[in-house]
Amino acid sequence: MRLIARNIIYALLSDLHESEQLSWEIVVVNKPILNALCLPGGKIIVYYGLLDQFKNDTEITTVIACEVLYFCFEVFVSIV
Repeated sequence: MRLIARNIIYALLSDLHESEQLSWEIVVVNKPILNALCLPGGKIIVYYGLLDQFKNDTEITTVIACEVLYFCFEVFVSIV
């Protein structure tokens, strides 16, 4: 999952200046909750309950990409 997250983040954010990039981290919380979120500072939280529902890497990729894009949108809106 870390490799999937790293590839998504690199693809989405590779054009940012080095000083604008975050040190991204993915954390899996061992709780049966169906949720994922992205926190300020580049921390992606995925609950085990959600991971248990995935059938393949494409589904994991979709959720992580959604969280990263949502975070980037929030940063963009706050700048504008």
